[in-house]
Amino acid sequence: MNDSERLHVVRPARGGGDGGDGGDRQPPEDGLWGIEEAMRYLGVGRSWLYSHLHVVPHTRLPDCRKVAFEPGALRAWVKSRTTPGGK
Repeated sequence: MNDSERLHVVRPARGGGDGGDGGDRQPPEDGLWGIEEAMRYLGVGRSWLYSHLHVVPHTRLPDCRKVAFEPGALRAWVKSRTTPGGK
């Protein structure tokens, strides 16, 4: 795996967020995630995520240019790319 394909998966924090703007909150567990939720879960920036849509599981919403991410599919994709021992 080269550097451009590496992911930093954000693990849920214990105790929740700070109650502020939601920057520390994890994406919801159900429903579809938008680009912001997927970025937060993967720990990547917007440009990285858009440039890697060819490998990241997603769907384009009907009649618009927006993409959405099914949480289970995204988690499975990350798990399939994780090496034993976390290295």
